[in-house]
Amino acid sequence: MNQKNEQGIPAVKIRLAVTVFFFVSGFVYANWASSIPHLQQKLHLTDAALGTLLISLPAGLMLTMPLSAWLIGKYKSRNIVLGGAILYVLLLSCIGFADKVWQMAVVLFAFGASRNLFNISINTQSIGVQQLYQKSIIASFHGVWSIASLVGAAFASILISLGAMPEFRLVLVTGLSLVLIVIFWGNTLETSANADAKKPAFALPDKSLLNLGLIAFCCMLCEGTMSDWSGI
Repeated sequence: MNQKNEQGIPAVKIRLAVTVFFFVSGFVYANWASSIPHLQQKLHLTDAALGTLLISLPAGLMLTMPLSAWLIGKYKSRNIVLGGAILYVLLLSCIGFADKVWQMAVVLFAFGASRNLFNISINTQSIGVQQLYQKSIIASFHGVWSIASLVGAAFASILISLGAMPEFRLVLVTGLSLVLIVIFWGNTLETSANADAKKPAFALPDKSLLNLGLIAFCCMLCEGTMSDWSGI
């Protein structure tokens, strides 16, 4: 497809850039999940204590959702993609060097917050990319996230089998991710879908949206349980 947006960038390049950011999101998350057993051993945590500590990440994610929506409306999704992605990958490295429970709790809270900024902004970008195509392509972005998770898990498994220190692995993942971010950010969408639409700062969801939210919550609960505890 040779269609271009107002930036003069071919749609295929924009789609590739957004796809790469979805890949970074999944790749980083898989390497975080593979680090949980080491985190438990390093901090000498019981399963109960670990479960309490891990609440910090979803707390940071959920509490910053209203902030993310406001920031995207004010500063454009591509800018939030850049800031959120950089924070997300840098905080992954910080996880490897936190050596106290309170330090880890703070880092995980910030990690969850940055993941929320990154994920919401890149999904906003994907909606804009969809408008450049005549067929539905959104599912392909989430498929790439899943593939990236498998690649990240395989990457972590190989380095762990080679005896690489967790700190080294996380720094390496951060470095590789930053390279991808720098290379592809320039081809992200300048404007978001419905960027000029005026919307209230807060609105109560209707029944249909509440039902979808409940389904999503149950799915994420299962997903989080598997990613957090399967390694343990």
